[in-house]
Amino acid sequence: MKNIKRLFAVTIILATLLSLASCRWIGGPEDALKAVEERMESLDSYEADMEGLLVYYVRGCRVETTLTGKTIEAETQSEQPYFYQLTETKTKCKELSVNESTSQMEAYYQGNYFISSREGDGRVQKLYSAATVDQVVSYFDLRGNRADFSLMVSCGEKTYQKNDDGTSTLILKGYDEKTLNKLLGMDEGVAELLNADRLDLELTMVIDRAFRLSHLTMKLLLIHEDPEKPVEKDKIPEMTITITFGKFNEATIVTDGLNVEDYKQVDDALQPVSLVQNIKSYADSAEGHFTIKSVQNVTVAGQITKSVETNDVVFGMRDGSYFYDIEADISGKIMTISYANGKQTTIFNSEKTEADLKEADAKKGILNLMLLTIQDAKYATDVVQKEGNSYRITYSDLPKSMEGYFGEGGIFSGGKQTVTVNYSETGAFEGYSAVLDINGYVQTKNGAYQTNIRIEYEITIL
Repeated sequence: MKNIKRLFAVTIILATLLSLASCRWIGGPEDALKAVEERMESLDSYEADMEGLLVYYVRGCRVETTLTGKTIEAETQSEQPYFYQLTETKTKCKELSVNESTSQMEAYYQGNYFISSREGDGRVQKLYSAATVDQVVSYFDLRGNRADFSLMVSCGEKTYQKNDDGTSTLILKGYDEKTLNKLLGMDEGVAELLNADRLDLELTMVIDRAFRLSHLTMKLLLIHEDPEKPVEKDKIPEMTITITFGKFNEATIVTDGLNVEDYKQVDDALQPVSLVQNIKSYADSAEGHFTIKSVQNVTVAGQITKSVETNDVVFGMRDGSYFYDIEADISGKIMTISYANGKQTTIFNSEKTEADLKEADAKKGILNLMLLTIQDAKYATDVVQKEGNSYRITYSDLPKSMEGYFGEGGIFSGGKQTVTVNYSETGAFEGYSAVLDINGYVQTKNGAYQTNIRIEYEITIL
C-alpha cells in the first residue's frame, strides 16, 4: 500500500503516527512504533470509521454537532490507487430551533476525482474530472493533509505503555497555544471564546498485537487556571473524535455513488478547494506583495452608484515581527493602513488614528482581504480551463448570507459568481479575477427597492 500512503493521509493523526514511527525521540516504544510503520505500509488496504462530538454554547444555548465518517484506502484489481471518504455532520440546538444535516463525499477511483455535497436545504453538488495520481498528491499536500512531525512531537507529555491484552497505548499532550493553533488550524483567541484560560490536545493511539493502528482518539482539553474566574461546569464546551481502523487487507471498495453519469464533468474538480488553499498559503507566507483592483456598481430602483478602489499591499515578517503596509486609492482619495508591533495606524483625510491589534487578527485581516467574496467550494457548479494555465470557476445557488450585502432587513433573491484563477507555467499561483453579481431588495423607510450589486475585482501577486 506504499503508493496509497504516498497519495493520501487519511487524517492528520494517522500521518502523525507514521511520522512518529520513524523518529527517535522516545526510547521505550521506538521498536514498536517502527514495527507499526512497516506493518501499515505493508497492508494492501484498510478502512477507518470516525465518530465525533462537538458541544459548545451560544448565549447559553447548547449547540451539539455530531460527526460520522468512513474512509477507505485500497488498490483496485488493476493496482490503481483508490480513496473514498464520506463525512456526515448533524447540528442541533433546541433553543434556537436548529436541526441541520450535511454530507460530503470525495473519492479517487479509476483515474477520476469525485466530489459531492448535500445540504439540509436540499442543495446538491456533484462534480468530477479526470486526475492523475500526481495531481491528487499535490492537491492533498496543498490542503495540508500531511502532518507536521515537528509540531506533533512538540508536546510536554509523552506516555507509552504495554497493555495486558498485548496491545500498546501512546498518549501525547501538553501543547502550547501556537503549536495547538497550527495543529488544529485555529485562530488565536479560541480559548477565550470558549471561556477557558488555555487549550490543550490529548492524542491517544492504540496499537494491536500485530503492530497495526487500531484506535485514535483526539480530545480537546479546556484548562481553567484562574480560581477567581467563574466556570459553569454544566456548560463547558467539549470536542472528541475517535477513529477506529479495521478490515486490514480486506477493505471493501465502494463503487455505489461513483458513476460518472450521475456527476457533472468539469475540467478540474480540484480547483474550487485549491483556490482557497492557495490564497491561505500565500497569505501565510513570510513575505508578500499584491494589488487589488475593484469596481462596485449598486443599482437601487434604477439609480446606479459606482465606486472604484485600488489597493497595494505589502506584508510579512520584519525585524522578527509581523507587519503590513496598505495604500488604498478610494475613488481618488488616498488612505494608508499600517500594522507593526501590535498597533494598526490609519491615515485618511490627514487624520491619524491608532488601535491595538493582535498579530493573529492582523494576519486574518490580510487573508480576508485576499478572499474578499470568494464562495465556499461547495457552491461551485462548473470549472472550465481557459487559454494558458487558468481556470474559470462558476458558483451558483449562493448562500443566504449574501443578504448581508443588502443591509439590515435586506432580502437576497439570487445571483452567481465567476472566478478566473491564474497560474504560471510552473503552476505557481498568480492571483485571480472575479465577478459577483447578486440581486435582492433593500429596505428603506419608504419601502423595499429592487437592487442589483455587481462587484468586479482582480488580485495580482507581484
